[in-house]
Amino acid sequence: MNKIIDIDEFNLIVTAQAGITWEKLICELSVKGLRPRFMGPHSGCSAVIGGSVASASIGYGSAKYGSIGNQIIGLKVVLPMVQ
Repeated sequence: MNKIIDIDEFNLIVTAQAGITWEKLICELSVKGLRPRFMGPHSGCSAVIGGSVASASIGYGSAKYGSIGNQIIGLKVVLPMVQ
């Protein structure tokens, strides 16, 4: 679960899996001349997006654009089965 599913350049929306690192996301976007508003947590580029979402992370870009929660348009969550 560490892949970028889609980069919608027109609407500026990235669909990505939770295990992708901020470094990989930033590199993939830079190839297209783009960058995320929220650049990842202060713990660095090796952090994953899912961890940032789970901890309501703040980091580079938060002063201007808010925390990671302010950047999310939607989530698809897999929950465990309860028996």
